Amino acid sequence: ERGERGERRALGEPEPGVATAAGEVAASAPAAWVEADTASPVGYQVFQTVVDRETPKRVTLRILIFDPRGRANVSRTLRLVLDSLARAERDLVAARAIAYAPISQGRQRADLVPIAFGAWVPPEGWDSAGPASRQRVHRTYVYVGTPPDSFVVGASLKP
Repeated sequence: ERGERGERRALGEPEPGVATAAGEVAASAPAAWVEADTASPVGYQVFQTVVDRETPKRVTLRILIFDPRGRANVSRTLRLVLDSLARAERDLVAARAIAYAPISQGRQRADLVPIAFGAWVPPEGWDSAGPASRQRVHRTYVYVGTPPDSFVVGASLKP
């Protein structure tokens, strides 16, 4: 069979809600599926790095997006920036990034407006990350548009 069912069978994975030969019932399917990341990153420049806490190290980056041509492109850019920072900074336990785009306010004036937010955090989150957190699996979250309130707590949005 083609598609998800055939792939599950080929991998030996049970169907959600269907009993296996051992009588076990698989959990329901995931709430969301992730598609292949084919968006290309956009041009950017890190214009400010703030060390929010030195031990354990937490950093907030402010990034200027030159051409915010699409949500997927901006999202990919933030993920790449956060992943790169995590690989480079061995003592880092958590990182955030706020992406800004210039919004024209006339012929010679533009304001920087936050358009996307990203976080690279351990399971215990930004506030609870400790020295041992570096050894844990981290997750990268990206919000294009308005982030959840908990994301911006303690992070000024002003560039």
